Amino acid sequence: MNDFLDINANLADPETRERIVQLTEHFTHELSMREAKKLAREIQTRLADAGSMPREVADFYHVMASRLLWTAFPVLTSENEQEELFAIAIAPALRDDNLIISTRIWAFLIEQDIPDRDALKKNWREALLRNTEVLTQPSFVTLQGETTRGTVQRWLRSFRAAATEGEWPTKIEQASYFVSDKNFHALTPLEQASVKELLSLYELLSRSSMTIEGVEEDITYIEDGVLKELNKETRRVEIVGATRRRPLPQRGMPDPTELLRAAARNGELAAFLAVEEAPLAVQGVLRRRLEQDQGMSQSAAAQLAVELANLSANAGKQEYFDMAYYDEATKTFRWKE
Repeated sequence: MNDFLDINANLADPETRERIVQLTEHFTHELSMREAKKLAREIQTRLADAGSMPREVADFYHVMASRLLWTAFPVLTSENEQEELFAIAIAPALRDDNLIISTRIWAFLIEQDIPDRDALKKNWREALLRNTEVLTQPSFVTLQGETTRGTVQRWLRSFRAAATEGEWPTKIEQASYFVSDKNFHALTPLEQASVKELLSLYELLSRSSMTIEGVEEDITYIEDGVLKELNKETRRVEIVGATRRRPLPQRGMPDPTELLRAAARNGELAAFLAVEEAPLAVQGVLRRRLEQDQGMSQSAAAQLAVELANLSANAGKQEYFDMAYYDEATKTFRWKE
């Protein structure tokens, strides 16, 4: 493919900038990811070759390149390319109403074969905490007596400081922050929206892909020969159709038993199985899921049930110890009848 810009194009020329705007709008609207990536890299190369550039012109092209690269995010396969966006090129995208960054990230995570999503998301969070791009301008942020520019890094630190326990505020603490924080109230409505978008993104990246809240895909399973789907957002179960075959796992989807362990570890085993908290209800669905749908032996399934009961107990739910046990006589795990 030929370059989008003429070899002799002057980056400061209004006609060149107008062409960049038109191409960026087109690629963003049409989600032309590979073309967006190519144009962004072409802009970056031309800027590097041009040397010194008026600040206003350089800022303009930084915004265009950021929008283009976030449009192209699902096809950025290099971890360095991805991390670079979080570290130095996210502020313009957060201010762009036409770009929903969380959607681009979600598309990337479910399309790419990623061995450890949580590790990758941790790297992205750390990159955000290093980001010194100005997000709110000319607003300032005062934290612990120190006033600095409203950078991505500074807003994250300000918000995290609102937590009385842990590293992230509770829902109540978040609501209080948005109502009472003087720094936040000094912003324009558009700046407030950008900050909220940043905070939502960071919280999204903090959720483990091995939990109900963090897994990117809806959870599909078979129960009594019926294909069902648990929507991860609403936690409602919908019948997809009748089938006797186990659905193929989606690429990059965590192992079903690992999802069960993660749910039990968070005290959400019943919610994951979409049943009431009653131990007998959990036991019945769990047994069918493991033995019939996953093809596990009775002993292996019961052994996992014992493990899930222990994990649930650590999360404050003691009621699942009666699901299964270890039989000393037969040296096997058995379900309690």
